[in-house]
Amino acid sequence: MIFSLLLIFHFIADFYLPNNKIKTITKENNTFIEFNPQGFFAHILIQLLLFSCIFFFYSAVAWFYYVVPIVIIFLTHGIIDICKISLTKRFKQFEPLIYICDQIIHIVILYLVAHYISVNFIAYDFFTIDEYLVKTILICILLIKPANTTFQIFFNKFKPPLDKKAMQSEPSNEEKHDESENDIGFESAGATIGALERLLVFVLIVTESITAIGFVIAIKALARYKKLHNTKFGEYFILGTFYSVLYTFLVHFLVKLI
Repeated sequence: MIFSLLLIFHFIADFYLPNNKIKTITKENNTFIEFNPQGFFAHILIQLLLFSCIFFFYSAVAWFYYVVPIVIIFLTHGIIDICKISLTKRFKQFEPLIYICDQIIHIVILYLVAHYISVNFIAYDFFTIDEYLVKTILICILLIKPANTTFQIFFNKFKPPLDKKAMQSEPSNEEKHDESENDIGFESAGATIGALERLLVFVLIVTESITAIGFVIAIKALARYKKLHNTKFGEYFILGTFYSVLYTFLVHFLVKLI
């Protein structure tokens, strides 16, 4: 229960709240990453404030028991983030690996802190939140922005250009006059559709309606039918669909192990 709560606080701070640890600067068509001290310390402060919410549910017999986890979170989170920013800046080609290692180290530290709290703290009598509900909230949080960010970091290089010429694949004379071909969709619609798709797949997993996942994929493909004629978009579409399904199954399996 404690570990699940700490993970919820961590992912909310890392993915849902303002995060200005780095500044992206473009010079002569080249993109550079620079460290932003003010945004970095603001992010650490947000992490500490959210982490401190655990003390609304658990109490210790002495004040110094509160200091240990706070100091651990402050120091380790700061050091890990600085290392991540520095390594990403120097080794951009290894960004996916750096990103995964960063999250794994954060999770391991949170697990150790959760163990410390479970040993030295006692839950308040009014704290009766259902563990299944907490894990469900954690899964839903992971299926939206963290999933979108992970997909962008790993697969953004496969994203086809969002211009009309690139999205069309040798249209016929009739298709040239079809106004629907001019519509490349809303820029953020893909991320929203992906998040809803993963949430729906999660509901189908929980209700043991696995076979219905095929209908979800079919409906999604039907909405993008015309664009699937474009090879690059078709591959990107399949990649995103498989990612959403596999990611949802993996998150559901891992959270159940907590």
